[in-house]
Amino acid sequence: MFNLFKKNNEVKSEIKEDEDISPIADYIISESGLNNLPKNDLTVLRDGLIMQINRRIGLIIIDNLNEAALEEYNKLLGESLVPDPKKLELFLQANIVDCSEKIKMGLDEFVNQAIASFKK
Repeated sequence: MFNLFKKNNEVKSEIKEDEDISPIADYIISESGLNNLPKNDLTVLRDGLIMQINRRIGLIIIDNLNEAALEEYNKLLGESLVPDPKKLELFLQANIVDCSEKIKMGLDEFVNQAIASFKK
């Protein structure tokens, strides 16, 4: 879903269909200089970042849906633990103008904030 690249020393995420988001967490860890943490700590950190990335994507989606679309979104998510990616993609395209761009901007902000936070 997302491909990371640097531009002017800022991380930019390019959205690609059906790609795992774990590289975003790996990138944050690498750029923050945290690769040398003990394996268990690194796993906990990576899992936490993946959870936060997913949460951020969900919030971006929710913030951009009207009430009727939000109800439909909740039904879609309620169909299974992991909604059908194609159904979800079609829903988002139909209900959020420039959805990919909005998610990209939100993730760019998250990545840059996370790296800055870890470097403190």
